[in-house]
Amino acid sequence: MGLWAAYVLVESVGAPADPDGWEPGAGTVDGWSAFITRSADPLHPGAPWTTVPGPMLTASVLDSDVSLLIGWDKGEERFRWLFNEEAGAGYGIPGRAEEPDEQTQAAERVPVVTAMLTWAAEAGLTAAEPDRLDDILSRGYVLAEDGLFATLAALGVIPPDGYLYQAEHAEETGHILERPEFQHLALARSAAGGLAPAQPAPMFLATAIDHDGPAWARFVVRHELEEWGRPGCLVAAWREVTVGATTFGSWTFYLTGDPALVLYGWHGTLEAAPRLPDHGPWLAVPAECTEIDAAITWARAHVAADATPAAAPPHRGLVQTELAEQLLGIDMTSASPHARAAEPRLVCQLYTYTDLAEHTDALADWLTDARQLLIDPVLATYGPDRVWLSADGDGAPPYGVSASIDAKSVKGRWSYTGAGAAQWNRAMARLRAGQLHFLGVRLGRLDGEGSGSRYRGGIGVHVELRDQFTEATGPLPDGHPATIVITAARSLLDEQVPGGTAAVVDLLHRAAVTFGAVTGYVHGSGSAGSLQSPFERRSPAHWEKQRLDAMSRGVHWGNLLGAGHLAAIGGLDRLERLRADGRIRRLEQWSTEPQLWWFELTDDPFGPVNAHADTVAPDLREIIAYR
Repeated sequence: MGLWAAYVLVESVGAPADPDGWEPGAGTVDGWSAFITRSADPLHPGAPWTTVPGPMLTASVLDSDVSLLIGWDKGEERFRWLFNEEAGAGYGIPGRAEEPDEQTQAAERVPVVTAMLTWAAEAGLTAAEPDRLDDILSRGYVLAEDGLFATLAALGVIPPDGYLYQAEHAEETGHILERPEFQHLALARSAAGGLAPAQPAPMFLATAIDHDGPAWARFVVRHELEEWGRPGCLVAAWREVTVGATTFGSWTFYLTGDPALVLYGWHGTLEAAPRLPDHGPWLAVPAECTEIDAAITWARAHVAADATPAAAPPHRGLVQTELAEQLLGIDMTSASPHARAAEPRLVCQLYTYTDLAEHTDALADWLTDARQLLIDPVLATYGPDRVWLSADGDGAPPYGVSASIDAKSVKGRWSYTGAGAAQWNRAMARLRAGQLHFLGVRLGRLDGEGSGSRYRGGIGVHVELRDQFTEATGPLPDGHPATIVITAARSLLDEQVPGGTAAVVDLLHRAAVTFGAVTGYVHGSGSAGSLQSPFERRSPAHWEKQRLDAMSRGVHWGNLLGAGHLAAIGGLDRLERLRADGRIRRLEQWSTEPQLWWFELTDDPFGPVNAHADTVAPDLREIIAYR
């Protein structure tokens, strides 16, 4: 959860005594006062601030993603600056998604810095330095408020390394205003309940779906139900939790197809529930149906049967209980037969302490090969009319694909563009020139509304040369290696990527050797994302929850061990014994310098792997903290 706050800073002699809706702030230098609120128009400060006669600063921070600072004097705007401009559009603040070139950026900062210095001088603040302000404005920030507070300190309205906070929390170091906690819908009860939460019996209602007309068609597109037939009914499940005299409750909607699907929850009255298809009257499910499966069975038999059955796998997505491996992580310790599963994808991770900034030509060549191998064939399959090469989603073709580029400059500024030829060439030129710390290319599949699909996976390749905690130059510190990540949806590997999984592993092999990887792994999980380990996320896994080194992540379908790991397990003999025992399927040397050995547990990364991993883990306890 990021920071949400609006700030006003004024000279204390001109500050309103008790501005309505604003809390007194703290953290300013003597002679200045701050006020804080959670809700304010970031572009227009509004009353009572429009009548402040002297210098004033207004600022907004939106979920720590974006921060807008505006300087005022005599009621007129003197300057403004948007931190993390590329994210502004998501909050209604105009901004560019693509970072301009360095010359354009420098030219744009000159008048802003000049205006800031003029404003500071007129406000009696003489410590501001142009080079310091220019450097702050040139950067992007993980937390947008960091850029805001650095600028306020450079202007002299807060101390160096200072920040703003509510005056009532002045003694609570680091306290800043945050988004309020979500409040559940409260329903009054006629009699007080007990002190402990209670779970009354759930209530189920069912209704027949009207499949004729545009409402059902829109419903199918919105929820990506094209492969799931025409279920006969909707079932609405009402569940309550009672604490004291207050009941918290919500509706959850299900489709009664085979398999039945859970759709979404709704806090409110059933009549006001949005986004439902046309349907008949709601009928009460008999009270003896105390579980959702019983309610669904009753609705199929007594309200409406399915008009058309769902497609069979692999022609539709899967629910969680249909996955080859169900206990995929702490977020799926109890697989649901009604929840749609994320499409399994191949996730490949490589870690290296090589300074990739010294190998940008080789890195650009490898990324170009990766795009040509993994992404371009998919784009060709869809054809130009169904390919969207823009970072802006407006106008994207339904059921098409998008291709985009994410880049972060050495100063932390993000840029989001389409992946057309011109944008790709510019990204490669910036990489070769040493201007980037992160570069990724993504292919995403679109739903029937032209938005990114929630269930159909895509392909991604990204490289982080230096993470946010690493200095811009010098050796990479322990625990902060450069990372190379490839992700690819199983359906695309099976149907559209030449060579499939083997081609991806070969691409990973080339990167490991070229860039001196120290370790890496590959898995076919649908729940653990990039830079996550499904071995570590499984609650039943027998590991000590503490890595023996920064990058030991457990046993996966594919595993890459470097010289340090081989030395820790006593050499290659351990791995050869595992292969002889049949506990690993494949063992091969990828490189002699650096020394790299690769082994796979099974033939299929998308099949059951956990049991194999658990038989291998005890023999690798020296490098995965197995207990």
